[in-house]
Amino acid sequence: MASRFQLRIGAAILGASAALLATALPASAETHAHVDERGDVRGLMVNVVRADHRSETVPTTLIGLQVDGGDKTIQTYCVELSVSTKNGADMAEVPWNKYPDEHSPFFTNASKVNWILQNSYPAVQPTDLAGKVAALNGKNVTKEEAIAATQAAIWHYSDGADLDADKPVDRAPADVQGVVKALYTYLTGPANTGIKDEAKPSLDVSPKELSGKTGDKIGPFTIQTTAQAVQLTKSLPAGAELVDRDGNAVKDVQNGSQVFVKVPADARPAQGGFTVSATARLEKGRLFVGDGVKTQSLIVAAPVEVSVKASATAKWVAAPATVPTSTSATPTTTTTVPATPTTTTTPAAVVAGNTNKLANTGASVLGPVIAGVVLLGAGVGALLLQRRRKRA
Repeated sequence: MASRFQLRIGAAILGASAALLATALPASAETHAHVDERGDVRGLMVNVVRADHRSETVPTTLIGLQVDGGDKTIQTYCVELSVSTKNGADMAEVPWNKYPDEHSPFFTNASKVNWILQNSYPAVQPTDLAGKVAALNGKNVTKEEAIAATQAAIWHYSDGADLDADKPVDRAPADVQGVVKALYTYLTGPANTGIKDEAKPSLDVSPKELSGKTGDKIGPFTIQTTAQAVQLTKSLPAGAELVDRDGNAVKDVQNGSQVFVKVPADARPAQGGFTVSATARLEKGRLFVGDGVKTQSLIVAAPVEVSVKASATAKWVAAPATVPTSTSATPTTTTTVPATPTTTTTPAAVVAGNTNKLANTGASVLGPVIAGVVLLGAGVGALLLQRRRKRA
């Protein structure tokens, strides 16, 4: 009985462990790049007042990223003023909620930053900006002025820094000061209603890893991409299959596809997975953060086609063995105790020998029973002694 009970407990623990292992691990993006200052486009030096009221003169730049394994340059703006950019630093594409500073205003203002990216340089050319901003009165806007105003406006939302209203640009003539201030005011003014819809990842599989047990259909793994065509490569041990929600074999995937790894019940503990690859569009507004290194977070300012890939893995362990439950009744042996001419309370001592099968409710009956037996014995002894005295 005890061994069966222990087996049942063990099976329950294994089942719970398998359920816990089925939780998803954090997803990560698959577009990787590194900071490449050869792709930088310089703006102007601007004067800003930080959230802590410190004034500072800082350069503005469209920062270049080089896609790993390719020749494409990504143009980005800074969204983390307090951290320096490191040339050559590895960067990874992530969703907005993976921004590294949890206390940053970026989380509240990401939609405002996104609006700026859609409505300013380089998405909108300088000549077209001049027509959108009434305060410019038709003045021409240079590329450098557009970069300066756009970057300063982004810092306003990502870092709580304000452009110096009296002297926005360092060492610049009055007309340049006026252009940058007017454009900055437009980008941070009532026209900026924000764009809450975050751009889709170029290519991503989420989650990256799931765990289960043999006999399971482990998933779903969801594919997100901007690509029209996706190449699927499977890496599964014999017997395991990539299937859809209905259990049908999967041969190809596209944006929004959900797939599962179906594991045979008799499989050994192992792992397997798949890789998707594509040429996809990296959209404006996608965030890049340091990949294993502390460096300035950047946000994509201009879309670009990139070659990307993403992978996912399923791991499984042996399913807990099912322990058969016995339905036969346990035979009971009944012992008949012959009656004695003495008081009927004496056989209570026999019950005490069986107390190990009773639930302990906090007060044991063993002590009182033993005490009663002792007192009874003392009484019998006293009677016998009295009879002997009378005979004598």
